[in-house]
Amino acid sequence: QRVYSAAYRVSRAAVDLPEPERRVVRLAPSAEQETHLKRVITEEAENVLTRDLRQQQIVAGFYVDEDGVPRPLPDPKADWIEQYLTDVLPTEDAHAIVWTQFIPEIETLIAKLEALFPGTVARIDGGVSDADRQVIRRRFNDRQDSLRVLIMNTKTGAMGLDLPACDAMLYHSLTYNYIDFIQSEGRGTRLGNTHPCQIAILALEGTIDEAIMANLAEKGHWNKLLVGDGFAWHPN
Repeated sequence: QRVYSAAYRVSRAAVDLPEPERRVVRLAPSAEQETHLKRVITEEAENVLTRDLRQQQIVAGFYVDEDGVPRPLPDPKADWIEQYLTDVLPTEDAHAIVWTQFIPEIETLIAKLEALFPGTVARIDGGVSDADRQVIRRRFNDRQDSLRVLIMNTKTGAMGLDLPACDAMLYHSLTYNYIDFIQSEGRGTRLGNTHPCQIAILALEGTIDEAIMANLAEKGHWNKLLVGDGFAWHPN
């Protein structure tokens, strides 16, 4: 891990890649999301991991009913992404990645964005073959291609895909996995990138989104202390 961290920093400095520009966009949950979050937190007698999973699903824009069927919820984060892309895509040569955690979340976003921007949206998740992922990668990086919005599952797309054409990363939902998170950020900071990638983390106020952000920040602190700064490194 120490060797990888050092090599990564040196390679970025050697090619003078621009640092990404990050911001957090805080939004109020919809009334329906608040209702389901309250039910999960106060009424369901489930273990902590299950409660966390249910909360993550709700802030990602859906819940699972008693029959195990995912049901969409009014989703302020999806609305924000829709407005952002509506403002940007017609006026700029912008390429955006939307990061997600769940298949129902991807399905809802694909349907919503494809209806608004037909022919410009693709997805990468566990159901997409390696060969198809490479086709999508090449299309996304080709400024002459119509593909401009890529909806990706963090676990699937965080490693192994160089996407220097990415101008904006929009985190519709977050992962607790720090390695997946920082690797997903790195998809848009690759050779060929000439300007800072804009990174927007969408978070619902007063929800598990804030707990995940705090968890990632703490892991980032320890990663920098123990790995990046070599705190535990003893050459002898």
